[in-house]
Amino acid sequence: MSLALTAAPPSSEIFVFTDAPAKDAHLKSTITAIIESTKSVVTFMLTDVLTSRRRRRNTQRVSPRKMTQLDAQLYRDLARASGGQAIEVTKSDLTLATSVIEDSLANAVVTVFQVVRNPGRPDNFTFIVDGSLRNLTAYITGASSLTFDFTSPTGVSQSSSQSSGPLATITTAGNLRRLSLNTDNQTGSWEISVNSKNPYSVKVISQSSVNFIYNLVEAHERAHGDFSLKEGRPLSGGNASLMISVTGSDKVKVTEVTLFDSSGPTEVDGSLQAVCREW
Repeated sequence: MSLALTAAPPSSEIFVFTDAPAKDAHLKSTITAIIESTKSVVTFMLTDVLTSRRRRRNTQRVSPRKMTQLDAQLYRDLARASGGQAIEVTKSDLTLATSVIEDSLANAVVTVFQVVRNPGRPDNFTFIVDGSLRNLTAYITGASSLTFDFTSPTGVSQSSSQSSGPLATITTAGNLRRLSLNTDNQTGSWEISVNSKNPYSVKVISQSSVNFIYNLVEAHERAHGDFSLKEGRPLSGGNASLMISVTGSDKVKVTEVTLFDSSGPTEVDGSLQAVCREW
């Protein structure tokens, strides 16, 4: 992962396939720091978690240790830190889960919404669909007992028990549910209600010409209020400045910025200041 993250261009989409626990888990904080600095998204395809693998006896070879839930949690934490997912499937169902890779290869893919609940609890989530979004896809990962309902802005609902309904086509592979949403003429506020006491995640992606770029910056006390990129994380308990740039449209204006912890209710609001630059 270290080699992939440092060799790939910033903001890359990286997929890791493994059926084994990490042998150098002590590097977790290092990998997390590289993820944050490169802004790359890492998605894990984990096979045979907590399943025994029968191998022919060989006195000169030792069978590798199977992946426990604790081992898999390290991959889940890294996926959450990057905005990716930890998808757990059997090897026979792996090809079904690779639709996530095909989705990411589409042009102009943006993340509309993402949240992780660990520990899990029943919760309702809303996200806004506007006219710039097309080909909306939602991913929900969690235990097999997880159920969910989703509702369109017009009030039409569909449950997880309906693989094909008025709002979406649902496919399941391992702990992944992929929802191909029908958003034709349904702009506005959508809602997903998840019922599970086990950890789960929800991610919604789409294609859009509108996106934004962000960087941590430091302000300089000069006549024109210049900024420079800040290396590393901001100090805990202090102020931090983000430079937000909208791409794909000269009509979109940033009116609100909120930082939030994807695994909890913590939110941080800040004040906005327009920056006009001449080149």
